[in-house]
Amino acid sequence: MNPVTLRRMILIKLAKRLDYKNQRFHICGQNIPMTSQDVLKIMDLPIQGLDVFSWTKTKPNINLIIAYGSGNRIWTTDLLQILTESKDKEPDDDFIRVFVLFAIGVLLAPTTKDYVDSKYLSVVEDASNIAKFNWGQFTLTHLLSSIHNFNHGEQVNLQGNLTLLQVSLT
Repeated sequence: MNPVTLRRMILIKLAKRLDYKNQRFHICGQNIPMTSQDVLKIMDLPIQGLDVFSWTKTKPNINLIIAYGSGNRIWTTDLLQILTESKDKEPDDDFIRVFVLFAIGVLLAPTTKDYVDSKYLSVVEDASNIAKFNWGQFTLTHLLSSIHNFNHGEQVNLQGNLTLLQVSLT
């Protein structure tokens, strides 16, 4: 993926324009929606399938917690190291799990922290299900929720897929 320069001041101004209830941004006198179709067009992420958030409510297999996490955190630097040190020509289920966890932590639903919450282990537990998830709606919902929390003082920093926000509205 090519590097993207995030324009923090623009992102904050856009975030302040969110009408969370209607999932629209009020810009220049217009109400501009941000939809899963936008996510599909910009990021080419699936917008149909299983709800990621509902799967995060189930407990993952204890072996996954032991393999990937320390408490509630899976460090993205550890995931990146596993990915870069992989020598397999064909990705196995463990590689796929690590890749998806890394993608959640740095692209789809990033936070200001350098880790992925272990609640996502239940989503990647069965690697054959990963392609069945609605990743587009997941990243959109996480972004809009993060903006809402930022606007209401529940978060100090803007989080979520800020590249999506910047590209879709500028």
